[in-house]
Amino acid sequence: MIVLILIWTLCLLCAYYLWNQRSRDTDNEPPMCPGALPVIGHAHLLIGDSSYLWQAMVDLANKSYAAGGVVSAAIGPRTIYVVTDPDDFFTVANTCLQKDGFYDFAKPWLGEGLVTGTLSIWRNHRKLLNPAFSNTVLDGFIEVFNSQSRRLVKDLSVEVGKGSFDHWTYTRHNALETICLTALGVDFTDHNLLNSQYVVAAEQIFNTMVDRFQKFWLHSSITFRFSGVKKKQDECLKILHNMSNTVLQRRKSEFIGNVLPERKTGGSTRSKFKAFMDLLLELSIEKGVLNDREIREHVDTMIVGGHDTSANVLMYTLILLGSHPAAQDRVYEE
Repeated sequence: MIVLILIWTLCLLCAYYLWNQRSRDTDNEPPMCPGALPVIGHAHLLIGDSSYLWQAMVDLANKSYAAGGVVSAAIGPRTIYVVTDPDDFFTVANTCLQKDGFYDFAKPWLGEGLVTGTLSIWRNHRKLLNPAFSNTVLDGFIEVFNSQSRRLVKDLSVEVGKGSFDHWTYTRHNALETICLTALGVDFTDHNLLNSQYVVAAEQIFNTMVDRFQKFWLHSSITFRFSGVKKKQDECLKILHNMSNTVLQRRKSEFIGNVLPERKTGGSTRSKFKAFMDLLLELSIEKGVLNDREIREHVDTMIVGGHDTSANVLMYTLILLGSHPAAQDRVYEE
């Protein structure tokens, strides 16, 4: 049965590839990166370890720079664009609001949150959530950010003088702790079993999404359904959604009982902040615009966005500083 499905999928890919080649608007299409293979396109460049993928991304970026800021590539039957010009990227980001099908890979976890939601839902919820991203709200988290920054420096200090090490391990844990504290109001520096399970599940589900993206034959929901990656994803979702739902119900009970706590940041000024979930509960209960599922999806989205982006920015910043000692010295002096 599985063999027949694979053959059927391959035939469809071949047919779509041939049709796509005949219908390409070559006059307006950005230049295609070299190295594409029939049917799979550049998908083979995505298969490899992290060092290989890093070099592949660097090569794609360099080709985009050389071509004036944008090149096209193919992943199976699908065309993607590698944009490196900031002005072009700004135009694309503000014009193409409907999400590509690749975002569906994250929907089992994030549902219709701001990252994965369809345009009609995204546009409405983005307006509702704007107040949660005000400077006043963000200022309330400053002591959290400072405390976590000091924690990261302390954790990294154990590696000083020991040679090369994987700093991604430190940045991802620190970023996940920070976003869970600010989004959920849960302190994951307390390493009990449930928290440990959540941390591991959050890391593993990221890996399943990357794994599916790398393996073009898993892009189809049909083939993905029978894969081991899907099984691992389901296991992670049980833990992640259980934690989100548990915390949501507790916060909701506190809100209804008028005992919603303002959490101490741990800084010397004893500043207080409200977790993102608490702000959503105020919006939901007082205005009736969000249900429990939507709240959970937005909180989960915040965890994904806040954890993955922050951890990667920290990781790449350290890589680039280490690669350019002169710039590192200037940062140190400042």
